[in-house]
Amino acid sequence: MTALGTPAHATSGATTSCANLDRTPGWVARENAHRGTSAWQHKVIPGFAGDGKVHRPIPIATRLITQLPPVSGWFDQVSVACGGRVGLHLSGRGRPVKVELYRTGFYQGLGARLIWSTTTPSIPFRPQVNITADPAHTISTPWPVSVNLQITSAFPPGQYLAKLNDGWKATYAPLTIRDDLSTAPILAVSSVLTAEAYNHWGGASLYRGVDGSAQARSRVVSFDRPYDGNGADQYLIHEFGLIKLAEKLGLDLSYATDIDLNNNPEQVRRHRSIIFGGHGEYWTTAMRNGVELARATGVNIASFGANAGYWRTRLEGNGRRVAVWRDTSDPYLNDPIMRTNRWRDGVIPRPESLLFGVQYAGLGVKSDYKVLDARAWPFAGTGLTTNQLIDGVVGKEVDSPDAGPGPAVQFLTSAIVRIKKVSIRVGMTYYTSAKKSGVIDASTDGWACAIDDACNWGHLPSKSSKAVAAVTAQILQALAVGPLGIAHPAKPNIASR
Repeated sequence: MTALGTPAHATSGATTSCANLDRTPGWVARENAHRGTSAWQHKVIPGFAGDGKVHRPIPIATRLITQLPPVSGWFDQVSVACGGRVGLHLSGRGRPVKVELYRTGFYQGLGARLIWSTTTPSIPFRPQVNITADPAHTISTPWPVSVNLQITSAFPPGQYLAKLNDGWKATYAPLTIRDDLSTAPILAVSSVLTAEAYNHWGGASLYRGVDGSAQARSRVVSFDRPYDGNGADQYLIHEFGLIKLAEKLGLDLSYATDIDLNNNPEQVRRHRSIIFGGHGEYWTTAMRNGVELARATGVNIASFGANAGYWRTRLEGNGRRVAVWRDTSDPYLNDPIMRTNRWRDGVIPRPESLLFGVQYAGLGVKSDYKVLDARAWPFAGTGLTTNQLIDGVVGKEVDSPDAGPGPAVQFLTSAIVRIKKVSIRVGMTYYTSAKKSGVIDASTDGWACAIDDACNWGHLPSKSSKAVAAVTAQILQALAVGPLGIAHPAKPNIASR
């Protein structure tokens, strides 16, 4: 049994085709002119811990219900194009489930628009089942399809969140809706490989296992399970602020995941720039080749985070499984192309610094960025001055130009941090290639999340978020124009290494 809903804004007789999908310039601005809503956000249930109020003891029956696993779900594709179908697999605790699909963006600052919802909150489910039946310690959930969605032009391309609500607690299931014919200036890539790598739902991720140890960690993780936490932590922390700002600026975007980039690396030629959020750590070989192709053909590359392209990753199971063994048990141990290891290691090393100009140097830091020269183009019109500090934006992971070989770069901001008792310089860097493409790296995974003050280690001063948003807006607007090297040739102050 499946449930089919109606687009929330549709009327009787609305088109079910994709022929009238809006691709003309300015479509993002027109989309964001629709009325937004804050209803997409999770709300703490009144009377429960976390709403900031003092309450009488909660009845035992209520406590028992809230201790059951919340409604959870996953889509059987990380992305889907107009004309395609995607299934939502659900599990819950026996209560009726309402599903609402929100497109995230600016929308008058409210952050999302309701596009679709179930017509009745009566979705079938099964109890949650975890499978750990293979030596890779992979956890997956064989739940049936509860909702089938046919994607039409009523679902504009973008980054979506399905809100799953059983009346007690809501969780999210993320989905990207693509336009495979898009030639928008900017291609925004959602790092679902990294989100899945850190996903600990069911007890195991690529970092630790059900017993909490690294030894029992998964070597292969599956998209056939929900994300842990609220279901969308990685997106909301590391990417949402960037998407929201770009749409506020009215910039036309094309939306894809890194799996889409893996499957079709040639798509980079259709766009002027590629942007990544704050945490794009896991890259396949096809992804890396595609981004290097972009640079070689005049396409700009921007990483608004740190530690990008660190782990060489292998896709399995029709793209539903992410393999990163990191040890001698890798079945492709002797294959220098298929083996999973750090990009800077192996028989054929390709340090990420050769692409980004910097590479991962360490974690566990917290510091401030200093603006080195306010006359540099990313700071023009922002009100920032030379030597001004952007407080608290550096952390927790950082990149350094001294961590590996690379081209000469222009240091735009700087900080000196201590990692394992060693002082290391980090900072936002920029260089331009022979084909005039620009490559910019924020070098801190505190950058993208700072735009909306959504970093998961604490709040930033409001002036820091405003400064980061202003600089990011300058960069995004320049990325939409064309090769950065034409209007903004780099002025290297760090020699090639």
